[in-house]
Amino acid sequence: MGGIEIGGIKIAIIHGKDEKIVNALAKSGEYNVVIRGHTHKPDIRKIGTVIIINPGEVCGYLSDKRTIAIFDKES
Repeated sequence: MGGIEIGGIKIAIIHGKDEKIVNALAKSGEYNVVIRGHTHKPDIRKIGTVIIINPGEVCGYLSDKRTIAIFDKES
């Protein structure tokens, strides 16, 4: 797990499938965005005001779907 801040937006980054950890990061009040991976399933959702992003699988090896996510802090 790691964290960065870009342009005043605090972002948690985690590779793992433990939903308890993802939800705890979102509910912690420490981050505006949680970027997560490992499940190979693209998803964008919110918990409160925190955006949770799973970009999916860029190579498409396991899911047959090539996906990425682009986060635009303005929109």
